[in-house]
Amino acid sequence: MDSAPYPPNNRGYGSRVGGGTSNDYSASAVKFGGTNEYLLRGADYTGSVDGNSGTITLWVKFEGGDGSSQVFFDQDNGSTNTLFFNRNADGTIRLILRASDDTTLLFIETDLTVEVADGWTCILASWELDGTPTSEIFIRDVQATLTVTTEIEGTVDHTVSDHSFGASINGTNKVNGCVADVYFNPKEYINFLVESNRRKIISALGKPVGLGSDGSKPTGTAPILLLTGDTATWHTNAGSGGGMTENGTLTDCPDSPSD
Repeated sequence: MDSAPYPPNNRGYGSRVGGGTSNDYSASAVKFGGTNEYLLRGADYTGSVDGNSGTITLWVKFEGGDGSSQVFFDQDNGSTNTLFFNRNADGTIRLILRASDDTTLLFIETDLTVEVADGWTCILASWELDGTPTSEIFIRDVQATLTVTTEIEGTVDHTVSDHSFGASINGTNKVNGCVADVYFNPKEYINFLVESNRRKIISALGKPVGLGSDGSKPTGTAPILLLTGDTATWHTNAGSGGGMTENGTLTDCPDSPSD
């Protein structure tokens, strides 16, 4: 457990006296208003490399926009989206990955949905497109049944000219709701079929688990992107890939997935 003290809102990394559980971490959460707020990198991430394995985890509480697409991640190589991760209009989750020649390597969608009425929801996604390709998405600690349009061996183009979170690169399909502890690791596959691996992100009680100040706890290395901590610096990225530009103004979420 990290020894750094909690920030003033008692959310972040550190030790809490008491608490009554083995998980003393309390996640910070920020609000995306659905109209103006989203993040852009404006360049490639520092240390970005193409690869065939990766992991995304996040906590979200939608506050509006049921019936419309809302985009978590987008990355653009100038001709296509090489990673696109969103909530579809019907509430299902979709993940698309492409190679540098625009070949679609992975196109999957879930049967499980995430909508406003669900409140705080943990989404886990991981893939390994080497040898025998595999992918999985867990929602609320439950494995989703996937509709697999494409799942083939190949190398995902991550070394691209721009990355976004909270909307498409062009600012459309913005997230309307609160978000916490966004983790993107394009270099390592975490097998979420193994329960102990899920417990590195979500506790048995359905609460967030601290990922470490730089996000290195799940695998031992820092992810390229970790969005966490105080609202004022949430967009600066506690991971290894460098900060993002805040469009609009993120505000404090009135609650947290830890509550």
